[in-house]
Amino acid sequence: MKKYLSIFLMVPIFVFSLNINAYSKSVSELNKEKNEIKNKISTSKETLEKSKAEKSSILKEVETLDSNLDKIETELENLQKKLNETKQSLANSEKELKEATEKKEKQYKSLKERIRVMYEYGNSGYLEILLDAKGFTDFFKRIEYVNYIMEYDNELFERYKETEEFIALKVEQIKVEKQNLEVLTKQTESKKKEVEKNIAAKQQMVSNLNKQQAALEQQIKDLQKEDNEITNLINKANQEKVKSTGASNNKIYPSSTGGRLAYPVPAFAGRPYNDVYGYRKNPISGKNELHSGLDLKATYGTDIVAAEDGTVIYSGNRGGYGKTVIIDHGGGLSTLYGHNSKLVVSKGQQVKRGQVIAKAGSTGYSTGVHAHFEVRINGKHTDPAPYLK
Repeated sequence: MKKYLSIFLMVPIFVFSLNINAYSKSVSELNKEKNEIKNKISTSKETLEKSKAEKSSILKEVETLDSNLDKIETELENLQKKLNETKQSLANSEKELKEATEKKEKQYKSLKERIRVMYEYGNSGYLEILLDAKGFTDFFKRIEYVNYIMEYDNELFERYKETEEFIALKVEQIKVEKQNLEVLTKQTESKKKEVEKNIAAKQQMVSNLNKQQAALEQQIKDLQKEDNEITNLINKANQEKVKSTGASNNKIYPSSTGGRLAYPVPAFAGRPYNDVYGYRKNPISGKNELHSGLDLKATYGTDIVAAEDGTVIYSGNRGGYGKTVIIDHGGGLSTLYGHNSKLVVSKGQQVKRGQVIAKAGSTGYSTGVHAHFEVRINGKHTDPAPYLK
């Protein structure tokens, strides 16, 4: 199933390059920013199409699996038939053995009685019968009678021997049939397991494909939804500020060469960034994509602080960003803090520079604990590095 998982991991699920309409930028520049998101969505759709093509290929494998399954089930049916025939043959043999054993007991009793009589009278018994004849006719009749008795005795003995031989043969036959039965039983159980294994493999393949395709489709929806939500969120905050102050808030705050904002992870201030702003290889999808912020070094539960005074305009779970805080600092400047394990501020709350707003974590589309930090000017992301002290 590794190849199916690889399709899933190819999906461009990092959404840090979402952009917001900027009031003071040209239409072409705004369209360029929006196109970044559209390109991500397009890439996801292309991956979805590849997944569908892969599904078609896998369904052919499933058909082959079904064909093999039919063959195995036919073999299983034949084995089961042989198994039933062997069981019936064994039952018949055991019945015949029982009847032969009972017959042997009766023959043995008869033979034993004849031997006893012969032992008691010996050959003189036959002689007395002949000498007691009352004439030639009676004599010859007695000879026939004696011959009949002798033949009967011989026949009785021969039948007894045949019964013994039959019993010995049946005992051996039953032994072989039991061995065959044991072999067939094991083969049948093995085939049943093979059938179950093939059925389970087929179900797993189809299930994985359906899940992967559903996940891809959902991620496309999430990208589109998140783009719209963040755009609306910042635009709404700016509109509310315009209403309350009566002045436009569309100007871009210039980046300061000396930095203006406080470092969001004071415990690791001055440490090298885990990842910088700009195009880089996405650690999850493996594709070259725009990273819309800085990844700052942090350990789980480390304090995340506000980079400047401002108003919290968002505090909650934000798709790929995980648990996120967005602060509006005025003048078109806002900052975003993503992948937190815990949020300690709420929407509408006023915060001060250096105030703890969250705890570091690895929620959302993250490959490890760190603090994702973005600077946005009128909703448009820019490199945060020049703004930090």
